[in-house]
Amino acid sequence: MKTSKIKQTTILLGLLQFIFLCPNSILSQESKEGMYSKQKNYTTFSEKKPNNLPYNAPCVSCEEDISARTAHTKTYIGTGQNKGHIYNQTGYTPIHYQNSSGFWETIDFRLEKIDNRIYAAKDQPSPIQLDLKNGITSIQNIFDTIQFNKNLELIWENNGVYTSLGNADYSNHTAGDDGVYITDIWPGIDMEIQVLPGSVKSNYILKYKPTQESGRFIIRDYYKLSSQLKLNKIGDEIIVKSNIGQEAFTISPCIGYDNKSETRSETELFEYDITNNYIDILIPLSTLRKEGLIYPYTIDPLVSSSNTLAQTSITGSMYNSSCNFTNSCNYNLTVSTPPNSTIVDVLFSFTYNADGIACWLQDGAMRIASGGCVSPSATGYYWFCNDIGGGTCSATNVSIFNDISTCLPAPSCTPQNVPFTLQFFRSCWGTSGCSNSCIGAASPWTVTIESRTIEHTNATTPINLSATTVCQGQSLTASTSATYGVPPYTYNWSFNSSGTPSVGTGNSTSITFPTAGTQTVYSIVTDACGNQVTSSRTVTVTASATVNANPNPATICSGSSPNITLSSTPAGATLNWTVTQSGVSGGSNGSGNNINQTLSLTGASSGTATYNITGTQGGCPVIPTSVVVNVNPGPTATISGGGAYCAGGTIPSTTITLTGTAPWTVVVNGQTLNINASPY
Repeated sequence: MKTSKIKQTTILLGLLQFIFLCPNSILSQESKEGMYSKQKNYTTFSEKKPNNLPYNAPCVSCEEDISARTAHTKTYIGTGQNKGHIYNQTGYTPIHYQNSSGFWETIDFRLEKIDNRIYAAKDQPSPIQLDLKNGITSIQNIFDTIQFNKNLELIWENNGVYTSLGNADYSNHTAGDDGVYITDIWPGIDMEIQVLPGSVKSNYILKYKPTQESGRFIIRDYYKLSSQLKLNKIGDEIIVKSNIGQEAFTISPCIGYDNKSETRSETELFEYDITNNYIDILIPLSTLRKEGLIYPYTIDPLVSSSNTLAQTSITGSMYNSSCNFTNSCNYNLTVSTPPNSTIVDVLFSFTYNADGIACWLQDGAMRIASGGCVSPSATGYYWFCNDIGGGTCSATNVSIFNDISTCLPAPSCTPQNVPFTLQFFRSCWGTSGCSNSCIGAASPWTVTIESRTIEHTNATTPINLSATTVCQGQSLTASTSATYGVPPYTYNWSFNSSGTPSVGTGNSTSITFPTAGTQTVYSIVTDACGNQVTSSRTVTVTASATVNANPNPATICSGSSPNITLSSTPAGATLNWTVTQSGVSGGSNGSGNNINQTLSLTGASSGTATYNITGTQGGCPVIPTSVVVNVNPGPTATISGGGAYCAGGTIPSTTITLTGTAPWTVVVNGQTLNINASPY
């Protein structure tokens, strides 16, 4: 214990010297916003699966593709307004464990209530249970189950006389995500049982200086072990080994420290004593009654499973004798990009723990590198919590995209492996090299790559139209644009969702609408991987009126009018005409519903007048039509022959010669003759 104190005192003096001599170096290390110090939660339980997703999911509007789970990876697919987003998450250490059925379950180190006064952190490879009803804490791993905090007893030993101060009273407690807090487990002593990944930290908190003046306190704990396990005291810690010598559990050295908040507290190392399966923590009262101690005073043993996930692979933070964050312990992770997409974000999650004794939160830091990029990218900035004291410093799905985007691969139709490196720093506190004892990993390190498949640039109005109402037979301009996925894009337009037949190409095109009614126009955009995004808009196509002309065609004699009546279906069109004449005069352009113009031939032969009829109805043009008027010369009749004759004599013959077009109607002396041929 003296050696420990001397070392700690030396460290404190070194810190004071550093503060006075090198203040600029400390100030040059800046904390980037994103990580936060987290108070231990011993009062409330968080929802296990918010939005039916794992508690640390990188998205809200999404679903997990459970079939894609592996020990180290997860995949989420965006839903609703988040459709087209894909999230590939990878953990440096496993983020899933296999249950007894072989199904991959999400690792969740948080405590939950199982029954009255029974709590468990069961969703992990080393499940933990806190049974306050029976006063048992247990950790299970691949070797076996260890039970402790069982039949806890506080004893005062003075000059060989042992006086029991009572067994633990668990009745007055609160519980939450991080463990339980027991008030007055013995009078004047509280206990917190903190649940960590595969570990349990049982802190005994003496609220006041003991009234006993001499001797020592003994906290006696019974460890229930199977015949396969055995306690072994090695140095200041206890190793629980299997019967073939494998390390199954570790009971870390028991330390004590007071409540000095302005400096790193000096620590005392308390000895363990093992008798059968009882472990005694020996606490000299001379230590607890020292002058200058600030109560409460904490006595801190830690029981860990040997396969604690976060700390098995992340072996620790790197000590820096310069007290700057210069040298780091590095951990490499490869994350696969989602295929057929463009990367839009990179998120990381990680939590480190500061013991609050040798190290404060501000003594740990981290950076994440990828290729030639690093986050934070600003010189002198790191990810850490710039706070004094112990606790946890957490980052949950924090974006580093802006720092490393230039080092990420271009969009691709196939997955690409992106390398990341966690650089884990520690200031000039704790042991040298890489160590978790002072600043250590408290959760898995995960990196999530978020990408997006092809989609329209404007999700609200993917297709822009020059008009939403068009006259039958007329055109409008439709335009759209695409983004994400893998460029370049091809654009197709159709009245059918299949895209066939095509009525236009390109991101902007003119489309003609030949059919009246409500028409749907589809935009089908295809990226380089063959993935498509389709949107549609409806267009109202107003039918064009038809023109009725009667008679049509018309035949008249020169000098007369065709008297053509015009109308529309549906009725109400405004009609106009122009006239083209051949060998005819008298026609002129006009408007209205009747063509009543006198047409005359300009020569001896027949001619024509062609009326081209147009108009509008409801702002749309009518379907044009034409009326041809055939103009013929007026007929003539010439009578020849005849003469005087005597009664009873032969009547002389008479010939009628006609011009014009048969048949003719001729009236002679009041008698009507129908003549089909000339002469007659």
